Amino acid sequence: MSSSGAALHPSDGLDEAGRLSVRYLERLGEADEAGALALLRDSLAQGWPIESILLDVIASAQLSVGWLWQTNEWSVAREHAATHVSERVLDTLVAEVLHQRVPPPSLGRIVVACVDGEWHALPARLVADVLRLRGWEVAFLGTSVPEGRLITYLQEHNPQVVALSCSLSTRLPKAHRMIQACRRMGLPVLVGGRGFGPDDTWARLLDADAWAGSAREAAQVLERGVHPRTNVHTSPTVLPSHSEYASLLRRRGELIAQTVQRLTEDHPELGLHRVEARDRTVEDLGHLVDFLAVSLYVANTELFVRFLHWMHDVLEPRGIPFTTVLETLGHYETLLYDYPLTVETLRAARLRMTGVTRPRRTGRAPAPAALDNH
Repeated sequence: MSSSGAALHPSDGLDEAGRLSVRYLERLGEADEAGALALLRDSLAQGWPIESILLDVIASAQLSVGWLWQTNEWSVAREHAATHVSERVLDTLVAEVLHQRVPPPSLGRIVVACVDGEWHALPARLVADVLRLRGWEVAFLGTSVPEGRLITYLQEHNPQVVALSCSLSTRLPKAHRMIQACRRMGLPVLVGGRGFGPDDTWARLLDADAWAGSAREAAQVLERGVHPRTNVHTSPTVLPSHSEYASLLRRRGELIAQTVQRLTEDHPELGLHRVEARDRTVEDLGHLVDFLAVSLYVANTELFVRFLHWMHDVLEPRGIPFTTVLETLGHYETLLYDYPLTVETLRAARLRMTGVTRPRRTGRAPAPAALDNH
């Protein structure tokens, strides 16, 4: 394997931003903070807009970082080191640009936060910085902000809008509670991030006032104005299948333990007697149950199917046959026979995924919608 991303991400056929993103990715692959910063400072000096550098270069490279981790080309440690470099570069560049320019008139105050349990900070930070550069007074509260802490902050600082970021769909129930808490305060809520899916369907289901698919779109939505919706739910218990969602989570440990035992007995070739392999399998099964549960929460089988496609692509480089996942889905159908909506979701997803074979993708590719860089 090459020591940088260049061999894995050829720049032929890319536009200028794509080529710069590949060069930046090479620096990330070496955890070369000084080199990455110098590259982008030079691009700024050549006239590149700061917003393009943030979104078309840094964000694009980070999507490739997630893909390299997913396909087992990069280790978790290497991915974390690369993300740390991007965070440092982002801080430095934005601070320098803001220091050098005349501040634009304030567009208003906004709070940006990651929902409780969400530890992917970079997407939200990019949104916060784009808004700050466009003239908003931004308070970025960071990762995994508990609902109570958020409400206390909002009471003390009285922003005009709250923007919530969610990269993992399994955090949607917590996002729902935070959205409703903000709305009870009379504050409109803008949401975004891969966890909300490719459009505004889940955002509206969870009572958000607006949704944005990118940082640029978030800025445009805010410039048009975000206003509270009137046709929203009044209780977090009105969504369908909540009883099965809660019950499934209570049985999470039991389902994982039973499946590990079954896989150990039926598939000795997986080597689950080894601690590392067993721990990785427990983690995978935890994701499986969590995504099944949240698909019940939003009553959308497609969310679970999208996760299964992601799991297919993750297991392939590790040499684990996806048929073991299909077996597990069938096993859960039997165990959860008295959960009709869960069984319906499992059966539909298993039928959709049976026989799925997708060639391993190469080159620059976005991280999956279900789980981005871990």
